[in-house]
Amino acid sequence: MKKNYLGILAFIFTAIFGGIIYIKTALPAIGKPEEITLDNSKEQIERGKYLANSVCACMDCHPQENSQNLPGLSNLTL
Repeated sequence: MKKNYLGILAFIFTAIFGGIIYIKTALPAIGKPEEITLDNSKEQIERGKYLANSVCACMDCHPQENSQNLPGLSNLTL
């Protein structure tokens, strides 16, 4: 019985240790994000509307009248 507990404990330890090693080695190291500034000029807002409505067609699937039904988009207004 004691041998079974030691085997289970060894398995748990190996799984945790292996997970930590995987996270540290396999996943990329991402630095801090760069600081950006945006000026909310009328030209930028109009360009965003143009991109969302025609070029990227975001508003075809994410229209304002349905924005309450999509997760994370409850405050989206264009």
